[in-house]
Amino acid sequence: MPGATYIVIVLYALAHPAEPVLSPRPPIVAQQPAAPPVIRQQPEQQAQPQNPAQRSDVDVQERVEDRWAAALDLGFASSSGNSDLVSLTTGVRVKHLQTRHFKLEWSFGFRYGESQGTVVARNLQSKLDFDVGPAARVAPFIFASAERDPFRKLDLRARTGSGVKYTFYRENPGEASVRIAAQYSRESFTRSAAQDPRNDGAWSMEFKGNRGLGDSVKLENTTTFTPVFDDFADHNLDVASKVSSRISKHLALTLTHAYGYDSTPADGVGRTDQRFQAGLTIDF
Repeated sequence: MPGATYIVIVLYALAHPAEPVLSPRPPIVAQQPAAPPVIRQQPEQQAQPQNPAQRSDVDVQERVEDRWAAALDLGFASSSGNSDLVSLTTGVRVKHLQTRHFKLEWSFGFRYGESQGTVVARNLQSKLDFDVGPAARVAPFIFASAERDPFRKLDLRARTGSGVKYTFYRENPGEASVRIAAQYSRESFTRSAAQDPRNDGAWSMEFKGNRGLGDSVKLENTTTFTPVFDDFADHNLDVASKVSSRISKHLALTLTHAYGYDSTPADGVGRTDQRFQAGLTIDF
């Protein structure tokens, strides 16, 4: 019977199931971690070297800059009416700024006065100072000066000498020093003096100091005493004091007092000279 046979076959199949045929598995390969990408660093771009000619030009320019400084002093007064008066004072100062090995300063001054149409003052002065090793506490120096004043019957007074400077005070707001030198002095007089020229050896003792008050005010003083070697009673004394107030970087208002004493002036000339002056200083 087909029905019985079908049932027997089904029961046999259930009693003896066939094992499933599995497809072979692929081999498991352990995956290595991916290596990080290699980034090649570009070398930093180096600055192109300057042209040697351009570099030398820059060096020369740096060396030339701020090597010299100059200042112009001006003082002027005028009046008219019952009295006519004109007074002019001017001066130039030049100094070398690079003072590591030496210090060089030169100054020239001119003073002129006229009253009622008559010239009453005419004075010319010039001085040159050269210090060796100014940064040291003790340093040698040489100097030369010349002066002409016909109203003091002084045709020419020339001085030159050398000595030693001792700086006993040097701080940020100021400096003070004493200079002692041996000098040679020659004085020739105008014809009206009817006096023979004088040639003397003398000492030169000078105090020089300056002090800043704040950012704008500065005090300065120079006192010079020059006695003859063998006669201290024959001497000259010069005192110059100055107060300056800075208005701008290149302009300052100044007040100056100058006192001069000559123990042996020419015949008919007073021993003492004194003047006050207000003016301007222009720095370059």
